[in-house]
Amino acid sequence: MSTKSNITVIVPTINRQNDLSRLLASIAKNTKLPNQLIIVEQGDIKKTEELPEIESLRTKIEDVSIIYSNQASLVRARNVGIEHAHGELIVFLDDDAILARNYFENLIKIANEYKDVKIFAGVFDMPDSSLFSIILNRLIGVIFCVSHPFTSRNIIMPSGHNVLRAYKSKKPIYVEWTSGLNMLVRKEVLNVGLRFYEGFTKYSLGEDAFFTYSVYKKYGKRSILVHPDLKLKHSYSQEGRLHNQQLIKMRIIYKYIFWKKLVKKYRYQSICYVLSEVLLSALYIVQSDNIILSLKNTIKAYTYLLKHKKDILNRKIDYDNFILSEFSR
Repeated sequence: MSTKSNITVIVPTINRQNDLSRLLASIAKNTKLPNQLIIVEQGDIKKTEELPEIESLRTKIEDVSIIYSNQASLVRARNVGIEHAHGELIVFLDDDAILARNYFENLIKIANEYKDVKIFAGVFDMPDSSLFSIILNRLIGVIFCVSHPFTSRNIIMPSGHNVLRAYKSKKPIYVEWTSGLNMLVRKEVLNVGLRFYEGFTKYSLGEDAFFTYSVYKKYGKRSILVHPDLKLKHSYSQEGRLHNQQLIKMRIIYKYIFWKKLVKKYRYQSICYVLSEVLLSALYIVQSDNIILSLKNTIKAYTYLLKHKKDILNRKIDYDNFILSEFSR
């Protein structure tokens, strides 16, 4: 029989009822259950309310809420969920995740063992790369300030690029930032006013790094822990994702915001930032289905950024319209 705990689960979603059903089913099968589940739907709330898994969980979890948000924004949905959360541990899950059966039971044990940790993160599956590819990427990445040759941690480079390495860790490891796919935050962090940055919109890129690195900078080197006993499977749903040409613009603008607000301090970091942009933009272009179109939109994004960078940082311009607008052909 599953027992309850002082945990709130927040799941942002937008018209992904099939993925959400699988996640909810995995929650229901857990050996311990949260005592609050908040689903923030940014699409068709009626279809979500009709899911049979919702009715089933209402018999097992004391507080199940489905909240509608009229803004298609992952960060906004998470912040809406936070305002309604009352658990001491806030679990943020993507709607296309599937939890291990002892996920919440392990979380309680880990949170009790590491009482000073503010954010916990778990491990998840990602496609494997060949050894040659890993070595090549790390060597080139060092030259262009987007990688570290030896670290096994998640770190932020001086260029503002985030390095993700701990997602397969077999032992607990302290990191500088973590993915929002599998993230658990103590309520005390949110009680001091820390929130997801709402200057990032829709599906978003880097919103998890922005939030978790802010916590790392505030609370120190042992504030974020990746633990291998917090396991889930990520099904990588393709529903609702942005077009590659929109992602090109989003990456350029959002990375600049992150770098400028949280990383930039010394002159050498500006050199690192420029070098990283040369490599990353080139990679996005050559891997695109339409190289000419990607080149055009890359130039367009940098031109827009140079022209409006102060207004972008101060959110005095609606750069989301530029990012999400129909791409040039």
